[in-house]
Amino acid sequence: MEQEWRGNMIGGFGRKKEMDKIQNNVERQKMKERCEIFSIDITDVEQRLASFGEDGMLVSRFNDDADGYKFKSVRYYDEQGLHLNRFYYAMASLALKDVRNVFEIGTGDALSTVLLSQLFPEARIFTIDLPQGDPRFKRWRTKSAPETMRGKQRQERLRAENIITYEKNTFFLPSLDLPERFDFILVDGAHKYPQLAGDIMFAYNRIVEGGFLFFHDYYEKKASSCHVKQVVDWMAERIPERVFTFPMGTPPKKLEQKMALLVKGLNK
Repeated sequence: MEQEWRGNMIGGFGRKKEMDKIQNNVERQKMKERCEIFSIDITDVEQRLASFGEDGMLVSRFNDDADGYKFKSVRYYDEQGLHLNRFYYAMASLALKDVRNVFEIGTGDALSTVLLSQLFPEARIFTIDLPQGDPRFKRWRTKSAPETMRGKQRQERLRAENIITYEKNTFFLPSLDLPERFDFILVDGAHKYPQLAGDIMFAYNRIVEGGFLFFHDYYEKKASSCHVKQVVDWMAERIPERVFTFPMGTPPKKLEQKMALLVKGLNK
């Protein structure tokens, strides 16, 4: 009886694994179509991600138990709702040429920061977040990660030579010693109005022609604690550029999370 139960369990895992692979291929095809919007080959993006290893990335190892063959692949499907934002950053790194300045509004745990420093090794990566003594920063840290992990690992990630950090409220952005123009900007700081609107206004007016401007946490459904969709949609009605929205993971969570992207000068 126990042997039969184990056999059924193993068989169930095998079927689930096969279904996950099928779903992964479906999601990959969708991602391929998104890459083609910007004339990017999806295999180039996958190779770029795989070259950075697996830590904190979308890259994982799939094991074929039949022959023991192992290979690296990008996972587009995950039952937990895998975040695909890093894929879009890698896509942008292939679309952009001669990148000098990258700006991240909202350092957070610095996982995106360190990836950007790898994707754009010749660029200066500017990143800003609240001072660590700010009560709002402390609330975020307590909610999102333990203090020891949040502090030590974050500092390790920010040690790259091309990363320049600021601990400042973004209200003071215009007074900081920053480049006049950026080739790539990621807005992932305050998620509420009015500060979010100020961050987006600053970013839009500092991005170069042809530059990529990303907006993190564009929720498809209404979220009282997140105003990104409302502010981005308001902006989209008033600017000439087309705003693209891409899912950040599958399957969708209760609040479907997306990335919004505009390319300066790529008009409607």
